[in-house]
Amino acid sequence: AVLLCEGRTIAGKDLKIVPSGGTAGGGTPNLSLKLPPSGIRLEELEKLVILEALRMHGWVQKDAADFLGISARTMNYKIAKHQIRYARWSKNRQVN
Repeated sequence: AVLLCEGRTIAGKDLKIVPSGGTAGGGTPNLSLKLPPSGIRLEELEKLVILEALRMHGWVQKDAADFLGISARTMNYKIAKHQIRYARWSKNRQVN
């Protein structure tokens, strides 16, 4: 989010990864990222991208995985790795 944010606070629009230009000639997204001079951890950026893809697709992991071009299994691994939780996912529901 730090990479994509113009101001001091992060808004939803700052997390948009693919600008409204579509893709370049070879089908690769036109990404325009501003890297902070102090650097950023790739792990942090990956988590932010996964969270935004999940939000965009109603927290449906398969749809978010398709959007990111990864398998559902890889998405599941990354969700566990980054400890991403969502209350409506059955594995995150609390048992009384």
